[in-house]
Amino acid sequence: MEREELRRQGFNIDVSHDDEARAMGIPDIDSGIYVPRAGTPDPDPLVKFYEASYRSLGGEVIYNNPC
Repeated sequence: MEREELRRQGFNIDVSHDDEARAMGIPDIDSGIYVPRAGTPDPDPLVKFYEASYRSLGGEVIYNNPC
């Protein structure tokens, strides 16, 4: 999708004025791919997948660390 079509669809494409975007060097969005049926990932299984993958590589995961 081109910039104006993204805007018509309701996407925020003017992000360079945002403090966090500016700190990360993210420019305004010129174009993009929109897949309306793609869905949104559930964060819990995603984190569990990354945790299991990290552990399989020998990594240690620590929760509730007071440091």
